[in-house]
Amino acid sequence: AGIDSSLSEMRNGYSELGPRKEDTELAIKEIEEWLALKLVTGKCSRELVCDLARHMQERTLHVHMILDEIGGLEGAPGSKPSLTKPATRFRHKPLKGLWHKHFMQPSYICKNLDNHWTPERLGKLAGEPQTTWTYRIFMDGYRDRSRNRALTGEWIVFAKKEGANYYLTLGRHGDDQKIWHRCLTCAREFGEITLLKT
Repeated sequence: AGIDSSLSEMRNGYSELGPRKEDTELAIKEIEEWLALKLVTGKCSRELVCDLARHMQERTLHVHMILDEIGGLEGAPGSKPSLTKPATRFRHKPLKGLWHKHFMQPSYICKNLDNHWTPERLGKLAGEPQTTWTYRIFMDGYRDRSRNRALTGEWIVFAKKEGANYYLTLGRHGDDQKIWHRCLTCAREFGEITLLKT
């Protein structure tokens, strides 16, 4: 009976197929409340709101790290300074004309360290005592990229129109076609975005 009751407690809040509807609605409401603090002139697609709520419920992404990046782009009061690369415009089709801002997650630390430690930097490290290598590789590598606002990660994809950002979806490197189709769907919410309706 002990195991069965523990399993029952673990499932509290979930149906056989995932989160209960009322819990999902609460998660969406919470994301909307956080976005109300982060958005100044920008707007956020319903898909992105639901996506953030799902990630928050399933604990698959640290949602507040994404919300902090949105707050930084918006210049929201009390926003944390971004440690990731500046927002840039996509230069190649199908996403050409849209913008993206990297967001950091703990799972991207290794990729950032790999980007930081070029053969030249590792060569300089080779002359130091081996007892310092682990510390230097992890701590110095991450700190240097953070200080230089050069951390990378996945993307918040958005459009710009008349000084306002329209946050459409999250995206991963290499998923351009999937991102484009989600952006087309999300842009329908915003009649003022004509860029995506071609």
